[in-house]
Amino acid sequence: MRSLPSASLAGMLRMKDYHGFGNSEFPDYFIEPIIRPFNAVLKEVEIRLIHVSTDLSKEIHLHKAATAYITVLGPKTHLPGPVHAFAYLKGKWFPVSEDDTLEIPQCTPHGFTIRGNGDLYFLSVQSPPLIDEEGNDDYHLVDMMDIVLDDE
Repeated sequence: MRSLPSASLAGMLRMKDYHGFGNSEFPDYFIEPIIRPFNAVLKEVEIRLIHVSTDLSKEIHLHKAATAYITVLGPKTHLPGPVHAFAYLKGKWFPVSEDDTLEIPQCTPHGFTIRGNGDLYFLSVQSPPLIDEEGNDDYHLVDMMDIVLDDE
């Protein structure tokens, strides 16, 4: 992302809502050279820029088919750094910082949120894509009413 012209980056940063998350899809011409060395094809991989700007602590979810790889972004990629930003994985909430990476296997409950005036951007690489060729969404909300964002 650092090597992209500002106009290209601005176009990629247009966010659409996806279950409360800001979500920006990268164009195929951007993704294809990234995945080519791994012998992957576009229909098997999804790369998205995600923005969390509101409390999504009730959006603990899982993907039955997809495995996700997350990298928290910030000033190194010309984006605001994470502020009051948290991830949920392995049964607990924890703060995240720029350059943190998470592997989220399929069927693993997870989530992301911010507190107060927080902010969080991350890159999400998923395989297979969350929305398949038939338009089915692999986002499954988990009923976890007792999850609390604590100060630990």
